[in-house]
Amino acid sequence: MSVFSATVQALLAGRKINAALLTTLDFGDEQLRLFLGYGSLLIEGNRYTGDGLLLSIEGLGYQGGTFAAQAKFRLSGVDSEIMQRAVEQRDTVVGAPITCAVQVLGDGEIADDWQPVGGPIGIGAWEGDQLAFDINAPSAQRAVTLTGITEFEARSRPPNSYYSDRDQKLRYSGDRGGELMSALQNQVINWPV
Repeated sequence: MSVFSATVQALLAGRKINAALLTTLDFGDEQLRLFLGYGSLLIEGNRYTGDGLLLSIEGLGYQGGTFAAQAKFRLSGVDSEIMQRAVEQRDTVVGAPITCAVQVLGDGEIADDWQPVGGPIGIGAWEGDQLAFDINAPSAQRAVTLTGITEFEARSRPPNSYYSDRDQKLRYSGDRGGELMSALQNQVINWPV
């Protein structure tokens, strides 16, 4: 079974397709939907805007190996309003879900010219990790860069703190193992005895 509809398969067989790369950043109460281009696209009830800003994305391809690849989303040529918003809303961007998809568009022969054909085809999902920007650069050179990590990269990070007795009891009511932790701190224990 193919992930592509019959119309998309016909477009692909013609070796010439029109496609848009869609990026969605989910901030909880609002979503930012962008595509590489100008104007706007209405796809499955969602409006994607192409503001004419240079949006570049690195790290979409398969990297291979045993490490979790990062993606970098860079928005160049931003005005002072977008830059200020990035500075003020930094906490909502870090940790926000990011998804990328490809939308196939009609070629004018098999399907209506530049109209969405089928639904978006997902190509990756990340979580916003680090936000970088240069607020003092000239307007044409201002850029906002967001690094996205996959859930596999976040797994290797240590927890933010050690579990307390209270944390342990919230997870497993009746467990008394955490009560002994303070008595065991800085003790040498020979195992097996």
